[in-house]
This record gives sequence, structure tokens and C-alpha cells, in this order.
Amino acid sequence: MGELLRTGLKSLIVLAIFGLSLNLNAQSTLNDVKAAFNQGAQMEKVNPDAAIVSYNKVIELATEVGGDEADQIMGQAIGRIPKMNYEAAKKLAGKKDYDSAVERLDLAIEGYNKLNDTKQARSSMNTIVSIRYTQGNNALMAKEYTNALGYYDMALARNSNYPKAYLGKVLAYDGLQDEAKMEEMALIGMEVAKARRDNKTDGDIKKKMRTYFFNTAQTDMGEKNYAKAEASLKKSISY
Repeated sequence: MGELLRTGLKSLIVLAIFGLSLNLNAQSTLNDVKAAFNQGAQMEKVNPDAAIVSYNKVIELATEVGGDEADQIMGQAIGRIPKMNYEAAKKLAGKKDYDSAVERLDLAIEGYNKLNDTKQARSSMNTIVSIRYTQGNNALMAKEYTNALGYYDMALARNSNYPKAYLGKVLAYDGLQDEAKMEEMALIGMEVAKARRDNKTDGDIKKKMRTYFFNTAQTDMGEKNYAKAEASLKKSISY
């Protein structure tokens, strides 16, 4: 009986030590979750990519630990990742790595949508549109008109109601000497600009078309093509 009692006591001691060890390990892992989150928070302004790595580590550790506190910290980490993708995109855009910036913005949008944060998702989308518009303008200045059209179309694929992209296409088609497409884009652009109450872009499109047809009329008159010159002047007046 004494031997059985001693054996039972030893078993209880072993179980108690084992249980204490598990509790200490759990507490240590929870501390690791907190440490990873704090590290991410410290890296946010300095290195958004490093912050994302830390926040992903938080998610990994918190999933292993479980419990309300770990879940709460994990939720905070998940909420910070889209913002970090947005900040990383800004840095990439500053380096003119526009395509990589757009990729990161798409990740930000995906994250914001999961959080039902429509305001920030929309802001990220607007930034993509601005980037593609900037790329179009850069190509236009370099007289790479076909490339410019491609970038403006990328902007419009994200937001078909972006008047400035239509103005850009008007200018690109002018460079390509495609008068029919110029007029087509001008009419759409003016309609969109009016709907958006963008009086400046509406005015810029009209000015471009007015000047274009006036200059065309001057050329036609110089070539004594008076009928064509008259038609061009009428178009100029219409704008």
C-alpha cells in the first residue's frame, strides 16, 4: 500500500510539473505574439515590408496559441497589413517602379475589402488610377503615343469615369494623327467631365479640339482647299 501511495504521489508530481511547463510555454508563446506585434509597429514608418513580415508572424503564432488575447492581437495585425502594403506602394511609386506599386496596391485593396473598409479600398484604387495616368503622361511626353494609350486605358479600366485619361487619349491620338479617334475620345471625355463637374478637364478638351481644327483650317486654306477649311472652322466653332 505504501509503495502504491509513493508511486501515485510521484505521478501527481510529474503531472503537475508537466502542466506547469505547458502553462509556461503557452505564456511564453503569447509573449512572442506580443513581441512580434510590437516589432511590426516599430517598423511601420521605417520599413513597411519588414512590418508585414512581423504581422504575418503574429498571425502564425496567435493561431498556434489561441485564446481571446491572442486572437485580439492577431486581429490588430491583420488590420495593419493593408496599410503597410499601401505604404510600400508609395515608396515604390517614389522610385518610379510603378508596376510593382500597383501590385502592392492591389494587395492593399484585397485586404481592405476583407475588412469591409470601402473608403481605404477606394483610396487605393484612386492611387492606381493616378499612377497609370502618370505613366501615360510620361509616355506622351516621350512621344510614345501607343504606349501612352495603353496606360490611359489601364487607368480607365480601373475607373471609366476619369476625365483626364480621355484628355490624354485625345492628345495621344493627335500625335498619331488619328483625327477620328481624337473626336471620339473628345466627345466621351467631355461627357464624362460634365457628369463629374470637372470643368477644367472639359475646358481643356474643348480648347485642344478648337485649336486643332482651327490650325487644320489654316493648313487647308493654304492649300486652297476652302471647302475642307470651312468644315474645319465649323468644327472649331462647335468646341
